[in-house]
Amino acid sequence: MDVTEQQRLLYLLRNPLIDATLAFRMDLPNLQELQLLMPSLCDDDVDRIAGFFEFTRPPIMDRLFIRLSGGKASRARGGGGGTIVGMAGEDEDDAYIASNSDLVLDHLKFIKLVNFRGTRCEVHLLEFVVSRAPALEQLVLVTVEGEGVLGDEQMKIVQDRVMAMQTASPVFCVVVCRHSEDGSRSPAHTRFYHEE
Repeated sequence: MDVTEQQRLLYLLRNPLIDATLAFRMDLPNLQELQLLMPSLCDDDVDRIAGFFEFTRPPIMDRLFIRLSGGKASRARGGGGGTIVGMAGEDEDDAYIASNSDLVLDHLKFIKLVNFRGTRCEVHLLEFVVSRAPALEQLVLVTVEGEGVLGDEQMKIVQDRVMAMQTASPVFCVVVCRHSEDGSRSPAHTRFYHEE
């Protein structure tokens, strides 16, 4: 993917006014790693990410990195409800993303979500991706630092909840850790481009 394609893709992912069915009809046969930098994650964002995968179906993508904002901005825009610990059950209306697609991410082996809080939207995104990744080997959830940090007991609950999800991979490792404990791989490109 050349620089022009990358810029177009970033524009399409960030622009809520573009119809997903028109915007994401592109061929990405060489996409091996996808890094999403999300200022927040709400239901619309989960729909956009699901739409992206549905309309591009990257055939060789093996690494997915999602970095959520670690600050208050991500919570201010409707982060999707309380933490995973406070969720008693699933809302059937929210489960449509995971059930309405025959998408398979055949080569996806590694997923890393940074600044994880365990919100409903984060959980739905994880459910969508892990249910479509039969080759998944490792899922790394790096918890948020500072305000909203998860305690040890909450981290264990998160790990148990993720392990209980319906997955396409018969065996994969789930790591829930803090930033200081994260020794997993990082994205190939670590320089972030932010709009001023």
